[in-house]
Amino acid sequence: MTTSSEPGINLKGDFASVMDDEAFQDVKITCSDGVEVGASRHILAARSATFRAMLYGEMREAQSGKVILQTIKSDTLRIVFLFLYTGDISSAYPLSAELVINIYNAAMFFILPELMKLAISQVQVVESISLASSMLNEAVGAINLTEDTRDLYNALVRLFFTQSLRIGDLNALSYKAVEVLLTSGQEFKFHTNELTLLLCVVDWAWARGANAPPADDRHNVLELAMENPSSRTIDRRVFTELMRKGRVMST
Repeated sequence: MTTSSEPGINLKGDFASVMDDEAFQDVKITCSDGVEVGASRHILAARSATFRAMLYGEMREAQSGKVILQTIKSDTLRIVFLFLYTGDISSAYPLSAELVINIYNAAMFFILPELMKLAISQVQVVESISLASSMLNEAVGAINLTEDTRDLYNALVRLFFTQSLRIGDLNALSYKAVEVLLTSGQEFKFHTNELTLLLCVVDWAWARGANAPPADDRHNVLELAMENPSSRTIDRRVFTELMRKGRVMST
């Protein structure tokens, strides 16, 4: 009786099993963290046009026999290899926010659109504002927002538009991430009402002041402004705190 672990039964399993077997490796790639990762040059070249040029074409790597990736870490490259060998990366799940973005970036470099889609699929299942914030922060620091990367950024900002945001939900975002989020509002509609969204942004800016009060104190002040949004007047204490907040934000 045969089992799925025996060669010849499962193509994906067979390729996964030889990925880390040095007997099937004839090229070593040095990553940005200094770690060398081995692979079969034939598989890499067959699956990626970039690797084909590196290993068999006119690129300097093909001439020197040395492949050094200045911007790709070893953990990311191993996921890329998993995809090249098996067409799937689910065995590596769950992935950290940093790794998801790094995989997408590497997939762009190696011209692997299907791997880019797999990275985006991991963004689309995120249901935590905290994790969504981490992913968006990672993305804006590594990947330019262009028409080619629009699908990634649409997935990254999705949760902020579909959930009802609370004061404080934007505070983990970087300046660039907030800019991307708010400019995306031209394409998407926030589920959060305008006043609450404004106060979320106010709290985000206020929290960055050198003398910002604790989160609970800030939120108490801002929530007072939400108690009667239709009123033409505003409680004096709220006005005073908001003005002081404005001075803090401008420093």
